[in-house]
Amino acid sequence: MKHIYRPSVSPKLFVGNILGAFALGMSGKLDQAVTATIGHNVSSCHALAIIGTKPDHSISQLCKTLRLEHSSVVRLVDRLERENLVRRVRHHGGDRRQVRIRLTESGEEQFEKILQARSAVLQDAMHNLTASEVVMLGEYLSKLMPSVVESGDDQDIVCRICEEGVCPPGSCPARQARVLREQSSQPELIRVLPVADPSYS
Repeated sequence: MKHIYRPSVSPKLFVGNILGAFALGMSGKLDQAVTATIGHNVSSCHALAIIGTKPDHSISQLCKTLRLEHSSVVRLVDRLERENLVRRVRHHGGDRRQVRIRLTESGEEQFEKILQARSAVLQDAMHNLTASEVVMLGEYLSKLMPSVVESGDDQDIVCRICEEGVCPPGSCPARQARVLREQSSQPELIRVLPVADPSYS
């Protein structure tokens, strides 16, 4: 079927095409960058990033964040453990049957490489923007964030390979979006402090 351009089409449909194409393209570039950097598949890279950002994840927590079945995550952790990238640690308080996952020294090195590869792709995507355009983009994306963040633990899912310490204290757009989704069906604009803002040091 031949698609014919419709001049009267809503601008939102056109921008929706741009947004969808950009999201798919960026997702592909990020996955390609991190997997090529450390030579592991996407799930392994995401698992290392999650454990590196928030150590002591349990298998069940990894299942939820990675959106994978329990058996798949067990095999994933087994593989990473065999490669000396993670280790299982028995929980010393409460239920001793509870096992937590931590990165080894080699795992920490791979985790840093993942963050660097991710950052390089994102910075390259914004290199043509001025400083004010970067701030404006942050505001627009923050306003859109509630549409992709659900209540509960979904923030951990969308932020699973984010770099900790970059968002200003208390200003994680995903966390704020989750709160707004829980409080209102009409979330308001979440403003993001620019990195160069003197109030954030």
